[in-house]
Amino acid sequence: MTVSSSVISLVDTEPELAAEMCAGNREAFGKIYTRYAPTLLGCILKLVTDKKDAETILQHSFIEIWNNRQDFNGAGLFVWMLRIAKVTALSFINERQKTINSEIQKPVPIVDINDIPDKNRAYSIEKAVLELLYFNNYSLKEASGILKIKEPEIKKMLRSALNNLKNLAR
Repeated sequence: MTVSSSVISLVDTEPELAAEMCAGNREAFGKIYTRYAPTLLGCILKLVTDKKDAETILQHSFIEIWNNRQDFNGAGLFVWMLRIAKVTALSFINERQKTINSEIQKPVPIVDINDIPDKNRAYSIEKAVLELLYFNNYSLKEASGILKIKEPEIKKMLRSALNNLKNLAR
């Protein structure tokens, strides 16, 4: 048994565990993990709802904690670890969002109202309004810009389209 490991078995206070961890003692780091991982996981789960993602973030957080242990200033171990876990979780969320955004690109429909025959124009515009607002998640302002129709008119067309759909469903 080494001196460091015999000392650590007697050490249970946060400052002493933190000092041992900063000195590179893996056993102290293991005790810190055992003591704080459940609480940090709970905090991460407030940012990320998927438990597997939260557990992955927790593991990455502890890797960051170990790799940056020399940066710990000795005050508030849990707060320091919580900050690292939060930054790790937010980075994970941002990366996930970038992936989702790159996979789901909004198609830019090209609709020229003048190209639609008169008899089908109202139906076609209502359809375009529904597609833009509900299926492509455009805002009223964006749909107004694409269709070159004022927002109040877009609202009227949307109401009309929804009423027409309701009548079709009966």
